[in-house]
This record gives sequence, structure tokens and C-alpha cells, in this order.
Amino acid sequence: MYCTGIQKKQFKPSRRFLSRLSRFLIVLAIITITWSAPRVYAEEISPDPNVGLGDVTSFNFDNQGAIDSDGGGGAASAQFQVFSTNYAKLTYEVTVPESFVGLYHAFLSAADLSHVDYFVMGIQAPADTRIKLEIKDDQNNVDSVTLIEQTGNEVFYKISKDFFDAINQASVKEINFIVTGADNPNQSGDFLIHFGDYSLGPDGQTGGE
Repeated sequence: MYCTGIQKKQFKPSRRFLSRLSRFLIVLAIITITWSAPRVYAEEISPDPNVGLGDVTSFNFDNQGAIDSDGGGGAASAQFQVFSTNYAKLTYEVTVPESFVGLYHAFLSAADLSHVDYFVMGIQAPADTRIKLEIKDDQNNVDSVTLIEQTGNEVFYKISKDFFDAINQASVKEINFIVTGADNPNQSGDFLIHFGDYSLGPDGQTGGE
């Protein structure tokens, strides 16, 4: 007897196999989305005891000053004072969750900060103040981290540029520090910062707004 052909057995996956495969693909998709999607919540950064005043980052800012959410209304207030080229103070008050105050630093022409590995600054604010550090590029993309564990004394932060991957680091327009009423309810006080470079005003004390 001659064999004229070999009959191949057709593979028919079971329902159990298909169910497991479907579940695996769904989990894989969730993992892929989670790792590739932009961060919804800002990373929290604690003080770094290994850096100090000698490590503070300086940039040639063209303008700096205070901002607040209601422009002179009663919900928020902010006053900016410069003491030296790398030391300044923001005296502020936030009274409702929707209010905020901040300290802005601006470049007239977008600056290339892609070569900067870390941002280092010293900050002294009321204990437990939460401060948002925002960096904005020339297309108005913003990325941020939240600086935590304020003690009432100056502490220093060392922040990797890798936290700011949602912006074009080669074309930065602003670096801003924000205190919100939502994170710091009914708070008032002084926010002292070592950063810079700050420009002095006509009286040698104040700069910006």
C-alpha cells in the first residue's frame, strides 16, 4: 500500500488556552501603557544631606519675581525680595485650596539645560510645606516634582534632570517654585531660597516683581 499524503492534524486551541492568552495580552497592554504614559502625579523629592550651599545651581536668568493666583485679591499674596545673587525670599499667604503663590525664573531666550545633570537648591519654609518645582519649555510643556520634608530650617535638594522628561530640556523657558493652598491649607510664611542667579533692583535689595 502506498501512502499518497500525510494528513496534518489541525491545532484547535481550547477555550482555556484562549482565555489565558487574552488575559496575558491585556496585562501586557496595561504594563506598556503604565510605563510609557506621562506621570499624572509629581514625584516627591526629599532633602539630600550630601549636598550643601557650595553645590547650589546657578543660571543666568533674565527675569524673576513673585506670582499669585488672584493678582492682588484676598485669597493669596506674595512679595519677593533678593538679598544676593543666589539668595532670595518669598513672603506669602495662601488661604483657600484654589489659591497659589510662586517664585518664577524666566529666560528671554530659551536656554539649553540638557547638559545639566542635577538641579541643586537650598530652601527654608515652614515645617511640612510642600513646594512644587515646575520647569516649562518654549512650547509651554510643563513637568514637575514636589519638594517635601521641610523642617523650618534650610534643607538642600538634589534633583535629577531625568524627572523632567516631558519637556524639551534643550529649550527651557521658565523654572518656577509653587506653593498651593491645596497642599498647604491656610498657610503663610517666608520661603527662603538659595538658587540663582538673581538680579538686584535699584535699591540693591529687591528684584523682579
